[in-house]
Amino acid sequence: MHPRGIREPIGNYYMELETLKDLYIHELKDLYSAENQIIKALPKMAKSTINVAAK
Repeated sequence: MHPRGIREPIGNYYMELETLKDLYIHELKDLYSAENQIIKALPKMAKSTINVAAK
């Protein structure tokens, strides 16, 4: 590990984050992934809500 590096857990391994830019890019990728997961799940959640309300 680099003396001033940060070890960030990524799944089952650690990624070396040597600079604040590395950390920033990693966080942006994580947020992008979370946003895409929510976008994918929203239609199913909305459908479930409509089905429950109709009962």
